[in-house]
Amino acid sequence: MTAAPFILCAWWCASAVLGAAPPPPGRVAVDAAGGMNVLVPTVGAGVNLGLPGGHGAGVRWDTHAGLAHVFTASARVRVAEGWAVGVDGAFGLFVSEELFGVELARSPFAHGFMIEPVVAHTRGRVALVAGTTVRLTNPGWQSIKLAVTVDLGPVFLRAQALVPLEEDTRVLGYLPMVVVGKTFGL
Repeated sequence: MTAAPFILCAWWCASAVLGAAPPPPGRVAVDAAGGMNVLVPTVGAGVNLGLPGGHGAGVRWDTHAGLAHVFTASARVRVAEGWAVGVDGAFGLFVSEELFGVELARSPFAHGFMIEPVVAHTRGRVALVAGTTVRLTNPGWQSIKLAVTVDLGPVFLRAQALVPLEEDTRVLGYLPMVVVGKTFGL
């Protein structure tokens, strides 16, 4: 059970878009963040591009203690004032085959391809994102994600809760993540 927090948290990362509104057309938003995912340090960086018609696209990289890496591509479209829907496609991998005697290839998390449809709402300086993760490698619903991001001026603070949905996953409640980051506009 010592490896359980590493295995459970390693797949999940922050949303590629911080709020419901993609950047204005032709503008780029770059963000970098770091914090804790369950008991493991996590860092990540992303780039989002505003496209015409309220659309946006982005790419992101996140790592969890250097043990797992997740690469994400995202698309968002604004559907109403302050509301957007989108989809993330990601690939995650472990850098080791085993951790504390646990074969990481057998983990239901942190490896393979996944898709996550999301809905996002932004009101003032607060953004809410909800999504559900579908794993394409060994197909099945993986988790539900709820995230809140608060713009604190020079930095943002994001709190995220993931609720595992797989039957064989034995965790109580949810898996928390808190990160602090900075967004730069280009």
